[in-house]
Amino acid sequence: MREAEINFCPNASMIYHRTSGRSGEPKYCIRTIKGLLTEGVSYQKSLQLCDKDKIYCVLPLYHSYALGIACMTMVTTGSLLILRSVFNYRARLHDIRNYRPDIVPIVSAIARNLSELY
Repeated sequence: MREAEINFCPNASMIYHRTSGRSGEPKYCIRTIKGLLTEGVSYQKSLQLCDKDKIYCVLPLYHSYALGIACMTMVTTGSLLILRSVFNYRARLHDIRNYRPDIVPIVSAIARNLSELY
């Protein structure tokens, strides 16, 4: 089967990503298709991920790190992305035991809260 040809402008804006940045004030940054895909490929290569891997995203998807490591890595590898619609620490621990993901992208504040459950 032949793959479909996709024509797009790689420097075109894909999303306007709302971020607090360093100032703490909300602002929007323009994320291009090329930039987002490059980020996904970078994580794919550095973590050696493939389509058989499972990514469990503890972080909200509007978080820059989650968007890159979870969403864009899933797009570039075809890996499985596991999400939970409601944030709940105990449910997250259960999900990690249940789904047995290959990676769980996390930030220090959430890691600290998860560790305090034990």
